[in-house]
Amino acid sequence: MSCRFVAYFAAASIALAWAAFAGEDAPPGSITFEAENTFSTAHGKFEKWRITRALIDPAAPREGIVEVEVDVASLATGIERRDDHLRTADFFDVEKFPTARVRVHDAEPHGKSGRGNPRYRAKFDFEIHGVKKTLDGEFEVTQTSPPAVEGGLTLNRIDFGIGDPYTWYIPGSIVEEVPVHFRATLPELR
Repeated sequence: MSCRFVAYFAAASIALAWAAFAGEDAPPGSITFEAENTFSTAHGKFEKWRITRALIDPAAPREGIVEVEVDVASLATGIERRDDHLRTADFFDVEKFPTARVRVHDAEPHGKSGRGNPRYRAKFDFEIHGVKKTLDGEFEVTQTSPPAVEGGLTLNRIDFGIGDPYTWYIPGSIVEEVPVHFRATLPELR
């Protein structure tokens, strides 16, 4: 695998972990999340996204930076009433905070996945609901032509002021840890 190819993935592919923004007809993959309570697990996704900046130095993958914006109102769980509630001030408050942002940087090789694919770790600087926080995430390169990646991370919604803390005695209370998964096909290298 060429240095240029590795660097491209190390910086650009993780950025797709939290992508979605208005104006894109079809995102180049999927950004999904799971939120649990006593009764069920909500499987959701963000349908609109865009990459706003990508500075990738093939010789220095750790110095690459990719920035992404998410149209938070594009969330969809398959139940319109629940989606409408998630958009309110009780959770995401999309009128006040319509856009989430992530800046991905410091990507570094991290062995191979269980499928034998190259794996990477990187830092994700999130800004969600007016709160900024840096999280660790991982991804793997699942194919080389066209380039495709898959990975994820877990975020604590309370760290971002989204919803109330979990409590066992309210059955509809949502667990605080929310796994986020992404899969994306990237443009071919030129």
